[in-house]
Amino acid sequence: MPVATFAQVLPQGGSNIYDIVNLITNLLKVAIPILITIAVIYFIVQVIKFIGSSGEMKEDAKNGIVRGIIGIFAIVALWGLITFLAKTLGVGVGGTIQQQYRPNVDITY
Repeated sequence: MPVATFAQVLPQGGSNIYDIVNLITNLLKVAIPILITIAVIYFIVQVIKFIGSSGEMKEDAKNGIVRGIIGIFAIVALWGLITFLAKTLGVGVGGTIQQQYRPNVDITY
């Protein structure tokens, strides 16, 4: 059962839960700033459209501004949740599990 839940090192040289958490953390450290940049650029484009348009186009740009604000909020909230979970699971600032949390298991065949 421990192998099924990744609580132990897999005998075939597979990953354990710490390696999986480190991989996800490293991927999200790259993806979240990119997503925030895209959301801010979208927001700025919608503000420019709002300023330079009138009528129905202005209403569409207004809705785009609201979507941009909601997107930025959602991404920052996700970033906060990930940071909270990373600290709860013991993932260090560098994106790796701190050594004291690693099980001291050596499987040799």
